Amino acid sequence: MTTTSTTISTTTPPAGRRDDALIERARIAFAKAGGHEQPSGASDVTNVDGVTIVTLRNVNGVLAVYRLQGGVLKRIIAGAATVDQLFNAAFSTARDPRSAEYRAGVRAALAFRIEGVPIRHQHAAGTAADDAFASGIQEGHSVWRAAQAEAVTAAGAA
Repeated sequence: MTTTSTTISTTTPPAGRRDDALIERARIAFAKAGGHEQPSGASDVTNVDGVTIVTLRNVNGVLAVYRLQGGVLKRIIAGAATVDQLFNAAFSTARDPRSAEYRAGVRAALAFRIEGVPIRHQHAAGTAADDAFASGIQEGHSVWRAAQAEAVTAAGAA
C-alpha cells in the first residue's frame, strides 16, 4: 500500500472547488506514485460514513482510491469487486422482487461508479419504468458506497 502525504491549505475553498482541489491532489499523488494513466472528469469525491474518499477514474475504470485523513491523502486499496459481483451480491439474498427496470438502474449506477460508464435513462420521464430505473440507480449508489466503506474499514485494519 502506497501512502502519499500532501498538505492541506489553511483556507477552505467552497464545496465544489474543495472537491476539485482534492481530485487534483489525488491526481498528483497518483502520478508521483508512478501512475501513467490520465484520470478523467468521472473522478469524484464522496463521503462514506464520515470518511472523505477520492476516487480517480478514467474510461478504463477506477485508477486509484484515496482516503482523506487529517489533511493527508492516503491511498487505499479499493474493493476490487466488479459490477457483476456487487450486482449479484445485492440480489442473491432473500428480498422483495424487483422489476427489470429497477435492476437495470442498479447495474447502471454500479457501472458508472466502477467503470465510469455514463448513466443513460432509457424510459420516458414520468413513467413507472423511469421511476423504477431511478430507484434502482439510488440503490446501486448505496451498494457501491457500502462496498467502499468495507474497503475503507479493511484498509484501516491493515
